[in-house]
Amino acid sequence: ALFWIAWAWVAETRADYAFAEKVFMKGIQKEAVPLKILKQRHKQFQRRMSRHWLNESQKDSAEEEIEENAGRSALGGLSEKRVRRNDRRQNGNHSRNRSTFTSRAPNYITST
Repeated sequence: ALFWIAWAWVAETRADYAFAEKVFMKGIQKEAVPLKILKQRHKQFQRRMSRHWLNESQKDSAEEEIEENAGRSALGGLSEKRVRRNDRRQNGNHSRNRSTFTSRAPNYITST
């Protein structure tokens, strides 16, 4: 039984939970001695996995909520000062950018 328990533990520490489960099941199928200890450790493993998956799902939900809130705050984070500054840049840059472009462009682009 110690062989199967140790092998499952190695798999679990490497986050190969499916393989660890298979190892426990194989040891139980082979009726490893002492079988009672092997079954106890398997039950403990199953409890750890239940907690692990529960924590993972809660962490995923929390991360999704953070991402949703981050997106909303980005939309609402523009101050009135920045809006005015952005308007000035848009109004002033259009004519300047166009003249810069046409002065550098080859003749076949600027001629109509």
